[in-house]
Amino acid sequence: MGDFTIAGMTLIGGRWVGEGGAIRSRTTGSLTVTDSMILGNKASSGGGIYANGDMELIDSTVTDNSTSARGGSGGGIYTNGDVVLAESTISGNVAAGFLASGGGVHANGNVTVNSSTVSGNTGNYSGGGIRGDSVSVNTSTITGNSVMGFKYAYGG
Repeated sequence: MGDFTIAGMTLIGGRWVGEGGAIRSRTTGSLTVTDSMILGNKASSGGGIYANGDMELIDSTVTDNSTSARGGSGGGIYTNGDVVLAESTISGNVAAGFLASGGGVHANGNVTVNSSTVSGNTGNYSGGGIRGDSVSVNTSTITGNSVMGFKYAYGG
């Protein structure tokens, strides 16, 4: 149940058949990623990062990560808790599997975006940029996100 922090890391090109192409945190504690780059990773869910609890992304970049499994949500980030993005960029991530949501971020909790950019992400079913229980955006840019293909898709 402990908290975990990753700082000053660059994680590129991870591949995993399960959850979290670069980072997989199974603890129900909080995951904090700061001053890091998560680039070009792939997994069934949480292409870049999978967190079982709450998560904070601070002064970091999550770019060009993907999922492709059926229901494989969270191309960039998947979490079963709340997410706070602060001074970070989430871009070019894809949740491509059938019924996958949250191309950039999929949260089974609340999402808070502070002084960050969420752009150019794609989900298959819902939430091209962000899918969360509630989303609060403060002094941030959300642009160019989309959903693809599924007949009843919503929330680019």
